[in-house]
Amino acid sequence: LWIRDRFLSYGYTDVSLYDYNSWNDNVVCVKPGSVRPDEVVVIGAHYDSINFSGNSNAPGADDNASGSVAVLEAARVLAGVEFERTIVFICFSGEEQGLVGADAWAEDAANAGMNIIGMINLDMICYRAAGDAEDLDIISNGASEPMAELAVEAIEAYVPELNAVEGFLTSGSSDHAAFWAHGFRAIFLFEDSGNYSPYLHTANDR
Repeated sequence: LWIRDRFLSYGYTDVSLYDYNSWNDNVVCVKPGSVRPDEVVVIGAHYDSINFSGNSNAPGADDNASGSVAVLEAARVLAGVEFERTIVFICFSGEEQGLVGADAWAEDAANAGMNIIGMINLDMICYRAAGDAEDLDIISNGASEPMAELAVEAIEAYVPELNAVEGFLTSGSSDHAAFWAHGFRAIFLFEDSGNYSPYLHTANDR
């Protein structure tokens, strides 16, 4: 409910809880497009966290409060800007249990024929190892490569000091993969493929 109330505080009126099973809901905020509202861009992140270390304390600061806050900040900054296409901001639940929140929503979107032209997934974006150069890893698949190229162009135009690199995952996955599975283009923005947070899924992710 806190996430829902944050979206509402930015002036959005189309904010809902997507109830897909007995777990916590996805929180969905829609910003309608002014020219081509049927074309949809999704900006999403998961807000659930988990601790595999034997106790229930799972603060999840990097995984994935960092991505969730980025979605909220994008919604706040873009609230007063008019876009031709519809933007759907989503905070997913159930990512740590197998992308279940994202998969349920993406499956429904596909079945409804929703024209999602691209999804941006934000997951673990705040950790940098000592001595590491600051960069942004962009993970995509073949079909989503045009999105990745567009992201690089945007970074070069608006934040040229930020180095964008081609990323990869050594294990696991994230919510973008649910969109890939249902035929949508998606890219995953990540902190560092080769040296990500060692506090992942522990009580020390603070």
